[in-house]
Amino acid sequence: MIKLEFIRETSSIHDKEANWLNRSVKDPETNVISPPIPSHPIAIGARYRRLTRCQTTLYFCEADPDSKLTIRRGGPDGPILATGEPCKTSEGSTEIFFHDSSTDIKIHHQYHYLPFTHNKTSFTYKDKQYHWKDHTELIDDASGEVVGKFHATWLEGTGHKIGTLEVKDAAMQDVVVVTAIVVQERSDERTLAAAMSFDAVSDNY
Repeated sequence: MIKLEFIRETSSIHDKEANWLNRSVKDPETNVISPPIPSHPIAIGARYRRLTRCQTTLYFCEADPDSKLTIRRGGPDGPILATGEPCKTSEGSTEIFFHDSSTDIKIHHQYHYLPFTHNKTSFTYKDKQYHWKDHTELIDDASGEVVGKFHATWLEGTGHKIGTLEVKDAAMQDVVVVTAIVVQERSDERTLAAAMSFDAVSDNY
């Protein structure tokens, strides 16, 4: 079982200096000591002090204003692993393009508003159907096996930790991580839009 930690760039949705939608994925088993680099922002949006202990960054997602997602290996300057863009021909879908392979994934987001119902995000990978139940479980539709599980933190504490992702199969790690990021980003975009709408109404009073 592989465990990865998801870290938000900033914990404040109103932060003007950092993008609330940006996030990194770190290896919780590492704890390296970085040399001091004055006033140099790192992936989680903090700044180096004299010596900074930080986990190895495995993935970084940057969200553009036009809803395009760029997911890199390593930190913000790492090579591009995949991009995600809203599908122009299918509303409510995101097209994911993996740059180091010919694999493209189109995922469809279904949002539910009734009590006790779950949002669902479906996609096909290597001729097999999968779906995310909310953003907590990635399930193989044919077998019912849970291949990825996300444990969200109730409150974003030190380091803006969003939660921990468990990946069952190392061969599926990139797909599980990338689709998990996209599911969370699309959900957070809705939250951010609602917050901005509320702020706009409040400003009129």
